[in-house]
Amino acid sequence: MPCSAVTLSIATITAIVAAALMAIAFSTDNWLYIEVKRSNIQGSLKICAPVPAAAHVE
Repeated sequence: MPCSAVTLSIATITAIVAAALMAIAFSTDNWLYIEVKRSNIQGSLKICAPVPAAAHVE
């Protein structure tokens, strides 16, 4: 069964690479913190609300 041996080898190498990348990702401090204030967005949408398309029909 050479095909299963190749698949197992590829899976092992991929798992090692994935574990290394996860270790690098968690060891670095390059994470971003994003805060979204939905009330501000909803307020600006109410102010800038476009006129409905039916109002432009003559």
